[in-house]
Amino acid sequence: MSEVNHQRIKTNGIWMHIAEQGKGPLVLLLHGFPEIWYSWRHQITYLANHGYHAVAPDMRGYGDSDSPLSPNSYTVVHLVGDLIGLLDHFGQQQAFVVGTDWGAIAGWHLSLFRPDRVKGLVTLNVPYFPRSPNAKPIESVRQMIGEGSHVFQFQEPGRAEWSFARYDYLTVMKKFLLLNRTDNLVAPPGMEIIDYLETPSLLPSWITEEDLQVYADKFLESGFTGPFNFYRAMDLNWEYLAPWQGSKITVPTKFIAGDKDIGFETLGTKEYVEGDVFKSLVPNLEVVILDAEQGTGPLVLLLHGFPETWYSWRHQISFLANHGYHVVAPDLRGYGDSDSPLNPNSYSVIHLVGDLIGLLDHFGEQQVFVVGHDWGATAGWYLSLFRPDRVKALVNLSAPYFQRSQTSGVVDYFRELFGDGCYIYQFQEPGRAERAFARYDYLTVMKKFLLLTKTDYLVAPPGMEIIDYLETPSVLPKWITEEELQVYADKFQESGFTGPLNYYRAMNLNWELLAPWQGSKITVPTKFIIGDKDIGFESIGTREYVTGDVFKRFVPNLEVVIIDGHHFIQQEKAQQVSDEILSFLRKFTMD
Repeated sequence: MSEVNHQRIKTNGIWMHIAEQGKGPLVLLLHGFPEIWYSWRHQITYLANHGYHAVAPDMRGYGDSDSPLSPNSYTVVHLVGDLIGLLDHFGQQQAFVVGTDWGAIAGWHLSLFRPDRVKGLVTLNVPYFPRSPNAKPIESVRQMIGEGSHVFQFQEPGRAEWSFARYDYLTVMKKFLLLNRTDNLVAPPGMEIIDYLETPSLLPSWITEEDLQVYADKFLESGFTGPFNFYRAMDLNWEYLAPWQGSKITVPTKFIAGDKDIGFETLGTKEYVEGDVFKSLVPNLEVVILDAEQGTGPLVLLLHGFPETWYSWRHQISFLANHGYHVVAPDLRGYGDSDSPLNPNSYSVIHLVGDLIGLLDHFGEQQVFVVGHDWGATAGWYLSLFRPDRVKALVNLSAPYFQRSQTSGVVDYFRELFGDGCYIYQFQEPGRAERAFARYDYLTVMKKFLLLTKTDYLVAPPGMEIIDYLETPSVLPKWITEEELQVYADKFQESGFTGPLNYYRAMNLNWELLAPWQGSKITVPTKFIIGDKDIGFESIGTREYVTGDVFKRFVPNLEVVIIDGHHFIQQEKAQQVSDEILSFLRKFTMD
């Protein structure tokens, strides 16, 4: 039998250290807090001796793996992205996954996001708890067990690091790894959790001083900030998990817990683990203001793009309602009468999909037809990617689905391709586009975008802002009136442009968050409609991509329709687009 081998692997933008041994089916062994790969030293060799390829990584922030500085880089989406990168590195479509503590959480969410990549799951100590629809976890913890909770105390950057620094690293390891408390970790008022934990004077038989020193030496090198950042990302996890509200984990699962584990006999954990609710969530164990709604029948979501509102679908709403559908056209977050979060990071595709899942749940619908244009198409693509179980069929306009690049973010790609004059690049700097747009009245801004007839990509000459580069047509096309344009202008005068621009400012974050779905396909039945005079259709290879084999390889159940028209084709060619949508939806509508 070979010895345990160590190497560092590039995955999801970081270098990750792994310990591995054996040949055969891949088994990932995922550690928790405060541990490293070494916690699996017994299982690595055991599983290798029984015909498995056992791989135990140092999770990001731990040991010899990279430790990103921002707490926002420690979400479950990042953790799963790291694991998908490991599977791809080893050329494995599927793996067995074993996790304890935070490693169990990573395993649960790998199985939730990408069940196609998990053969079987074994988790230790931390059961799967579904996302609360209304309450963020940190505030819930504070209300339930107080501010002395280790979860609460770990939130403030530097606080736990400072208190841990009063002890040598070996003592810290003893306080945590030899913990034999069975209640929750809650320090009395005015006391830090590290001071509250006892330091055993005698070691149990299952660990030696030398074993503990291995941990101490490694944390002396790497510190504790990375591990604490897992806790500091918990509320952000709650945001990102909205698309999977109510989802079940369907992979074959074994859950193992010690009867004296922390909190097992408190807070209802024992009853939850042994009862029916846990098994209902793991059966093999075992928000948005609506601006437009019409009709009854199967639910159809109509998702607008930039710079639009629900009003872009005014023609399709009545048309589809008259043909037996319940049509809902929301103002997407940041637009119209919907809320506009301040932080650009609140406009990721995960947030958009979370909003849509909330809409489906509001209407009590398990599945929905989705029709999207521009950024609404992007939302539709990712709803179908993340939650194909919630989509009956998809019709997208103007914006095709592109696979995530393994090497560079979207903004960098467009800047390299088109330069600093590219509108996507110009939209990145907070305030820049807002200031440029403000030189024009809102009606003029609407005319510059909605009446756009340019067919090449939107790239301003050096020293010019994109809004100055766009022409203002003096004559309106027959498909839109001055009054209709004024509807948009009035609404953007109320809401502003920062929310819509934040979609672009979250593009590199999207690249980061989408690592778990690297190489995934969109499998729902899909029709894609594009105008032959859309922006960039005849440049940068868009026509060839849309009509060729690559697009269909990523979206295998795809039908492509090219019509005579520009970018805003649901308005410009309203009846033709409505007919195309209806004909496709009828294929999947029960009489």
